[in-house]
Amino acid sequence: MMIPNDYISWKHCINVDCGIELSKDFLQNRLLVLTDPNSAETKKMILLYGQMHIQNLIKWIQQALYEFKQ
Repeated sequence: MMIPNDYISWKHCINVDCGIELSKDFLQNRLLVLTDPNSAETKKMILLYGQMHIQNLIKWIQQALYEFKQ
């Protein structure tokens, strides 16, 4: 599996490849974790994928949350 590098690929990866519904609760929980620099999960993800990828994830999650408002 390739690491997504854009919003559409990320949504497909989560929804289709991983079978996870992008619900508002899921997105809000992920945003809380990824924006917490003290979270062990966030630290591990930064180590594995880099800070830029985490920033992309945060941006994509915020975009998905924005779509709930539409």
